[in-house]
Amino acid sequence: MAVRRSADNELRYGIDAHSGELRAVKDVPNGKACDCKCPGCGRSLVACHPENIKPYFRHYVGSDTDGNSECTNPKGARETIIHLLTKAVLLKLTSFYLPEKLVGVGEYRGHLIKDFEVQPSEEWMVTNGREEDRSIHSRFVPDVIFDTPKGPLIIEVLYSHKVDDGKRLLLSELGFYAVELDVSKLHPDEVGLTPITQRLYDPRYCTWISYPLSRHDQANLEAWRVNETKRIDELAFQEQKEKERQECQQKAIEQSRLELIEQAKILKERRRRQQKAEDRAALQDDYKEIIKRYFKSAGAIYDLKPIGASEQNNIKVALRVLCSELDNAFPDGAPLDLGQRLRNEVKRQVKERKAFIKNTRLESAASLYIFENMDQEFAELVALDWRGDTIEVPGRSNDGVAYLNQKIPEKIKKFLQGHVDQLGLVKARSDNWPYKTLNRTPL
Repeated sequence: MAVRRSADNELRYGIDAHSGELRAVKDVPNGKACDCKCPGCGRSLVACHPENIKPYFRHYVGSDTDGNSECTNPKGARETIIHLLTKAVLLKLTSFYLPEKLVGVGEYRGHLIKDFEVQPSEEWMVTNGREEDRSIHSRFVPDVIFDTPKGPLIIEVLYSHKVDDGKRLLLSELGFYAVELDVSKLHPDEVGLTPITQRLYDPRYCTWISYPLSRHDQANLEAWRVNETKRIDELAFQEQKEKERQECQQKAIEQSRLELIEQAKILKERRRRQQKAEDRAALQDDYKEIIKRYFKSAGAIYDLKPIGASEQNNIKVALRVLCSELDNAFPDGAPLDLGQRLRNEVKRQVKERKAFIKNTRLESAASLYIFENMDQEFAELVALDWRGDTIEVPGRSNDGVAYLNQKIPEKIKKFLQGHVDQLGLVKARSDNWPYKTLNRTPL
């Protein structure tokens, strides 16, 4: 059964103490004869080849280590191992694909110009691969450099520290093609030909840090910039047109909204006035009906002027003649006193005709009164907040009711007194004066 490894067991690569090359534990002799050092802290290593688990290195425990077998720089050891493994894989390559190269053009009129594609993703043929060639320049040492048909190609391996701006600028000034390969998330066991070539092609892990532009590239870049500025000018023009269209549309919408509000106000005002006019007309109708009732009430003490003597005599003569003719025609009906019944009918006719004519004349008088006084009286009633009531209502101003029940009846009485002759009316001789006979003259 396999025993669980400790943290120190995970060290499977060491640095050859003589050549400085990276050595796998499976490729070196067992024990201290491996002659390797730790890639992190530089201490001597011991190769362990147990039967049940994978081989591994452990730190040598000597008199100068105080019995401590732990690495003092495990992170550095891991970084060095991955760095060296990656470079070893790269140096075996003869060709690989690199991502497309895009050049940022900047902004124009507040719009970001699209990046110009100088080179699409393509295969690079490489030769004479070498690492840390110090003859390239005195100010930097490249991780890996190749010769290509286009010129030198540098690959910087990224584990923990990116290429700084100064080095980027220097590479650009020297005219080198250079990319940065990110291997920070790789495990040493994952470093191989396939993972490295895949990362070289993937723009998420491989980015250009220097790409010298030829004259042809610069001419294409300038043409791209000109076309982009034209495109942005056209876009800005269309955006301005669209903005103006939207503003016009918004103004039209706002104008329509204001017009609708104004129309609603007008309609509301019209309805208010219409309702006010209807309420006023209803109040005026109430006022007219009240005036007519007051005239009928005030006219109760008046009667029609008596008819003339000749008209009375004519009626009496006609009644006698009618009675005589009936008696002659029906001699046997005399005991029924039909003549008296005929006289009673004539009296009823006289009464009803007089009442009808009186009411008609009182209504005419009321209409004349209304015509002459309604504007003034109705205005006063409205000013007194009259609402059509004829009796006082608790909790409300009753000045209009008082004016209607006191002042107007007095005015109507005076009006009738001044028009009795024109109306053909006379004041009754007493409240009990019966108007049932023709001037109380027997027929």
